Formats: sequence, structure tokens, C-alpha cells
Amino acid sequence: MKQIKIQNGHRYVTPQQALEAVGFENIIDFMDEDVLQKARAAAGPGCSALALIEKYLESAESDLIVG
Repeated sequence: MKQIKIQNGHRYVTPQQALEAVGFENIIDFMDEDVLQKARAAAGPGCSALALIEKYLESAESDLIVG
């Protein structure tokens, strides 16, 4: 599973820490749209933001850098 970095890639954090630090809307701005759609389908309707980020990271080809 890939990881998530914040502060322009200077700090690895857990998905929960990323949500708390930068917020869900900021995170999805940096996601690949195709991978995001696959993650949404895999996570199912009504999934939490945390679950969606985790599904995204499972499918992503590289780390998610936010910032």
C-alpha cells in the first residue's frame, strides 16, 4: 500500500493524520481521478473519507503527495 505525504511531500502521515491536518477536500484535489473513481467503487456508497483514502492508497501506483 502506498503512503500519503503532506507539506509538499516532506512528511509521511497516516490517512487519519492527513485528514486532520489538511482536510478531505484538499486531499482529493491531489488524487488521480481514475484511481479515485476505482476507489469510490471499491469502497461503496456511504463510505467514510478515511475508508476512501485507504482504498485509494491500495490502488495507487505511487505515494499521494498533498501540498
